[in-house]
Amino acid sequence: MEKGAVREYWRTHSVADEWDKLEDGDIVFERPKKIGISIRIDREIVDGIKKQAEQKGLGYTAYIRSVLTQLVRNKEVNA
Repeated sequence: MEKGAVREYWRTHSVADEWDKLEDGDIVFERPKKIGISIRIDREIVDGIKKQAEQKGLGYTAYIRSVLTQLVRNKEVNA
């Protein structure tokens, strides 16, 4: 089925209409294991990180994780 046809199908149908036709799957979702680290960062940098995190609606440690993840993934793509 082409993308346009799929898009049109779901525009005119509901998942509820198809629910009984679905089969159970064996998908298991696991969170990646995380390890704790300790680093020393200048207070001004941490304050800036906290402001940026707040603007994005994130806690500052979650924001740091997302920035580091993006940095590593970008480096892997460009390597």
